[in-house]
Amino acid sequence: MTLDPTTVRRLAFIRYLHRLGDTQAHLPDPQSAVSLLMLHDAVESLLLLVADHYGLASPKFEDYWKVLGPRVPGGLTGFRGMQRLHRSRNDFKHNGVVPSSATIALAGTDAATFMAATVQAVFGVDYTDVSMVDVVSQATVRAVLRAAELEHAGGNTRLAMVKLRDAFNELFEPHLGQPDISWVTRRGSPFAFGQEWYGGASAPTINEVIERVLGGPARSSPKARAVARQVASAVESARLMRPALRMVTLGLDFPTYLRFDLLVPEVNTYSDGTRTYTAPKGYAPTDDEFSFCLEFVVTAALRLAAAEAHQQDPDWLTRDERGWVEGETVHEIPAPELPAPEE
Repeated sequence: MTLDPTTVRRLAFIRYLHRLGDTQAHLPDPQSAVSLLMLHDAVESLLLLVADHYGLASPKFEDYWKVLGPRVPGGLTGFRGMQRLHRSRNDFKHNGVVPSSATIALAGTDAATFMAATVQAVFGVDYTDVSMVDVVSQATVRAVLRAAELEHAGGNTRLAMVKLRDAFNELFEPHLGQPDISWVTRRGSPFAFGQEWYGGASAPTINEVIERVLGGPARSSPKARAVARQVASAVESARLMRPALRMVTLGLDFPTYLRFDLLVPEVNTYSDGTRTYTAPKGYAPTDDEFSFCLEFVVTAALRLAAAEAHQQDPDWLTRDERGWVEGETVHEIPAPELPAPEE
């Protein structure tokens, strides 16, 4: 069956929700309970898509099997498991009953079985072949992510992880570098948070500069060396904090970013364009680690696309390379009149 682009994109988002639910289920209690909400949303989104596919109105959750059953080849399966998920989700959401780890694990199994059977029966495709990458709006990033999926499917997970690093860097490249100080009036990205440092001056180097300014090593002092250490420490702290600020500002989980950064190879780019990717000796990423990193890049792409949409200039704003072409006063409050001096 040939699927139209809208259906493909909706299936991709459904699988993305499903993956979020699976990831949440592996978190410690009570965070894992949220997985029920995500899994239920994914299942209900699929049921709505199937109803739309057959041109039927969407009923209550428990009535989908009666409405869709006669249309789905072989019938709509998974009723009992999805009813369990529905009850557990309602108990948690509406009655405050926190699910047990066994309930969460069973919900994950039931959802996976239902999703796989339904997508195959209705759309004639393997659910595992539905790519989350289809929800990524940035075309160049989407192309790199597709290449990563192909490498992973072909068994070359190490190269697939390299491409995930490339996709992440491609995604954020426009938001690095030296922004203008006033990003409100300039074109610099508000997510740059200062200049990109690929290496900072060491404390001894800074101390040498201080010595030259003071007239040579003889004029140096413990205070000058302390200042050099503080400056080097401040530069290093800023370098390390910038990625954290970028992730938190975009609503991304910083510990998740740290794990992504740990799992994918590091990249070094040289002046001639050469790039080398390095990882610890014995680097052997698993399928789950690939899926985790892919999900993180997809999530980052969605968050960044939303953030960039908010940065679009309104129709009435005209810029040039210096910022606003012309400004105007829109309101002014006069200074208060001072009382007359007493004679």
